[in-house]
Amino acid sequence: MKNLFNLIKLQYYSIYSMKKYLSIIIVVAIVMSIFDSTMIIISSGMLIMGLIYSTAVYEDKSKISYLIYSLPVKPEEFILSKYIYGVINTMLTILFSNTLFIVLKTLNIGNFKDLTLGSLTLSTFFIGLVITIIVLPIALIVGFEKGRFIMIFIALSPICFSSTISKSFSTLNVSITPIMATILLILIIITLTLISYFVTSNLYATKDVN
Repeated sequence: MKNLFNLIKLQYYSIYSMKKYLSIIIVVAIVMSIFDSTMIIISSGMLIMGLIYSTAVYEDKSKISYLIYSLPVKPEEFILSKYIYGVINTMLTILFSNTLFIVLKTLNIGNFKDLTLGSLTLSTFFIGLVITIIVLPIALIVGFEKGRFIMIFIALSPICFSSTISKSFSTLNVSITPIMATILLILIIITLTLISYFVTSNLYATKDVN
């Protein structure tokens, strides 16, 4: 548990090293949302990319793998810390985007007729989920340089289609009850996350450090 905590803390040290870059993303996200309310989801995606993916790229360039392999840390712990870090930052981004949404709507800035707080939350969570359980694992296994084009395409896909995703969530009409739909969604997310984690852990354990 101590190793896990230290690994997560190490990733936040990386964020501190990128504070100027992330500050620019936050400012751009706010400005974009003020001038075009439909950009709030794209802004959230940009922030998630900055917090999760860009941090991992920074660590890769800093040869963090050498440090991890030289410490008494299991590959499973390192990968788990990445997933926990991704979830934490997704939740923080949801908090940021929801707060921005409420403030803009309260001040009557922008048109939010096609966007609800619930659809914004789900869309932001979906983007964070894709980056955490698909994009980041591919990057950790294949390498950021070798698979950067594929990873960028996968990462940008949910962001580019975020407006469509949001509208789909807003107009979603299912025959099952909301409680059953929520339970089913949670089970699917947990299953996909566990599959992603175990596959990534096993592959990373056999990876050679270049």
